[in-house]
Amino acid sequence: MTNLYDASIPVFKSGMISLKNILTKAIDHYGPDSSKILTATLIEDLRPLVGHVHLSSNIAKKSLTRMAGVPTEVWEDNEDTAEKLIERSSLQIKLMDMKTIVWK
Repeated sequence: MTNLYDASIPVFKSGMISLKNILTKAIDHYGPDSSKILTATLIEDLRPLVGHVHLSSNIAKKSLTRMAGVPTEVWEDNEDTAEKLIERSSLQIKLMDMKTIVWK
């Protein structure tokens, strides 16, 4: 039987790692102009990349709170550089790696 952890956290973690890698490659590729990718979208009515990072992070945090009772602080969605979004992704990954979580 699959538990909540196996069904959710590895998926969230993989997504955050992917977003972190995309942002890292953007910095490598665009250099000082990497902030342009934060507002980029694949199609017209899609959220920009910065919105995807915020949304992914918020969903993962809220899932930890609801499924495991892990209290999480509110993070303002105000990152305006790729470096700050990478830092947010890293914090989210560390939060999901906590070994003291007791799953309900």
